[in-house]
Amino acid sequence: MKKHGAPCRGRAVSFRASASVGLAALVFIAACASGRPAPVDLSDKVQSFKASEYDGVREEWTRHGKLVRDIGTVLEVWTLYKSSAFRQAYVEQYASVYGLNREDKAQLTAAQIEAARTTYEFHVVAQSTEWKWNDLEQKDSVWKVSLVDAAGHDIAPSQITFEKLPELYLMKFFPVHTDFSRIYTIRFPREPGGKFAGVESGRLTLRFLGPIGGTETVWEAAKR
Repeated sequence: MKKHGAPCRGRAVSFRASASVGLAALVFIAACASGRPAPVDLSDKVQSFKASEYDGVREEWTRHGKLVRDIGTVLEVWTLYKSSAFRQAYVEQYASVYGLNREDKAQLTAAQIEAARTTYEFHVVAQSTEWKWNDLEQKDSVWKVSLVDAAGHDIAPSQITFEKLPELYLMKFFPVHTDFSRIYTIRFPREPGGKFAGVESGRLTLRFLGPIGGTETVWEAAKR
């Protein structure tokens, strides 16, 4: 099984956005040369972000995985974990773009905090050599998607949704995609108790397994 690698493959990714995003993308691509993604802060602590920092935060939480066989690219994914840190940066970006007043921004913040508290949510961009192989949302899909903690305990998704997001929205908030990819939201329940320890274990692995192999992407906590 192919393990997680650098969080992007720049040649395959289309960044349809402003020049500033393009510059950020170049920095992101250059960082891929270093190999394994840097550890991240998996806690829910309150952090202070500016809207201008959103692209860097988004890239920090994005990972890349790819399964290749002689029949072609079976599955390639770019996975963004919507962590507490990412959600806080997203609020700043969204509030800046849409000129939210204090009350509306507070409501958005509360909604994001609640989402982070109750779910592990991932923005997933996937593509395959054959379009029909890319069917993560189907109940009879050949792909088994799971979330695994550091001890190897796993849980199944509560929801996989195929998204049709506006192009202009993607340009600003989620520019990593290609002309051949599909976008999914994958959610897992975040519940206390049980064997699955989630972020408390210090590592999250989003795993995709199919009949001829799989790929996975990993977020590992920085050592304290």
